[in-house]
Parts: sequence; structure tokens; C-alpha cells
Amino acid sequence: MTESKALTVQEERERFKALLNKTNKARPNKDDLLTLRAMLRDYPGLWRMAGDLTEHAIDLVLENIKGTPAVKESLEAGRLALRDELGYQQGTALERLLIEHVVLCWLRMSCAECRYEHSARTEGRTFAQADYQERTLTVTQGRYLRALETLARVRRLLRLPSLQVNIGVAQQHIVAGTPAASGPGGYRAGRRWGRP
Repeated sequence: MTESKALTVQEERERFKALLNKTNKARPNKDDLLTLRAMLRDYPGLWRMAGDLTEHAIDLVLENIKGTPAVKESLEAGRLALRDELGYQQGTALERLLIEHVVLCWLRMSCAECRYEHSARTEGRTFAQADYQERTLTVTQGRYLRALETLARVRRLLRLPSLQVNIGVAQQHIVAGTPAASGPGGYRAGRRWGRP
């Protein structure tokens, strides 16, 4: 990318931020809203600056962590590294959405783990507080594992080989070794549809 093109992109982002500030109120100017819509239409990636709710949720999780700025910066770097290790840059749009969800669930689970451990070391903790922390941890672990399973399942489905074989009149679609279409007359593997 040339320097002039980079400046143009940076200028557009600054213009977009200024427009967001103008329109981010109860009764924005209609002309500003029309300009905002036009920019979002012309530059589809800009919506992430204000409308990416997953990124906003991640920011809220990081803000609520009780730690030094160094810890928060480390977590930010760690979550970006985890995202990249899961293949965010090379993934399809669906994979990228799922990877963002995995990272969010990982952050929530890690925070729940820390709160659980901190709570376990606190004297005077009631049974209700311990039970709440235990259930919170269990729920966040379940969400994290389901997010990982979903990502793995989608990746497996995206990579299934598909082969189409035409033999005379019969057509067979084979996905991962399983015939999916019938031959002439509704026959499939020697059986007629509707018959056992």
C-alpha cells in the first residue's frame, strides 16, 4: 500500500470517527445520518469501528478485570494471539465469527476462574457465594467448550470433499464416501423410496 493510499484510509477513518461523534446522540442531524449511511455503504469494513458488538463485549470484559494496566495490556495481546493461533486471518467469514466467540468465551471463563480462586481464598465466604461462583464457572466452561466444538464442527464440514460422478443416466453425489442421490426411477442401493 502506498503512503498516499494509507493517508487516504486514515483520513477516511478520521472523517468517520468525527461523523460518529456527530450522530451518536438522541436527535442527530438528518444530513449527518445520510452521510453516515453512505460511508457505511461505500466502506463496508467501517461498521466494526462502532457496531461490532463482539468486540464491544470483549472490551467490557477487559475493562471489568481488576488488574494493573500491564495485566490488561497482556490480556489484550494474549487474546489477539489466541485469535490468530485459531486461524482468524486465514478463516472464512463464518470461521472468523466463531473464533471471535471462542476468544470472548475464553476471556469470560478465565475471569470466572480468577473470581472463583479469589473467592475460595476469602475468609467468611458463605455457602451461597461459593455455590454461585461454582455455577458461574461451570456455565462459562460449558460455553467455552461449546464454542470450541462448534468451531471444530464447522471447520470439519467446510473441508469435506465433494465428488460428483455421472454414469450414464444415474448421477451420484458422494460426500465423504456416502452416496447422496438416487439413480433412475427413484432407486437407491436396490431399494425404491418409501419401501423398507
